Amino acid sequence: MKKLTVFIALIFVSATGIAQSAKTTIYLIREGMHEGSAVACSIFKDEELLCRLNNKRYSVHDITPGRYTFHTQWSGKKPGNDKRGDIVLTIEEGKTYYLKFNPVAKAFNGYVGLIEVTENTFQSVLANLKPDEECL
Repeated sequence: MKKLTVFIALIFVSATGIAQSAKTTIYLIREGMHEGSAVACSIFKDEELLCRLNNKRYSVHDITPGRYTFHTQWSGKKPGNDKRGDIVLTIEEGKTYYLKFNPVAKAFNGYVGLIEVTENTFQSVLANLKPDEECL
């Protein structure tokens, strides 16, 4: 009986460990943009700096499933107060997500945001992009 209890406990601990280590993949895509082309844009997951991405680059990140606010800005290592371009996503286990930079031009007050795109959209621009494996 004692062996059976230990065995069940090991299965429970193993299953819990697997569930906690589950990750999902997110692609950050920055096509060639005229606006801010000389600046590495900062991308944040909640308040954490996820990446600083240069023009014509993409980066791949494995993150834990959950609900996150993704924020981007032209520069900086801390998120600013301008939340106009933020996107809130519930990241699900086993899915792949593609977030593309979306500059919004406004007279004297433009900003850069993120939009979710499909894998087909990513594949259509991939030939013009380089991977950025060290985007911080």
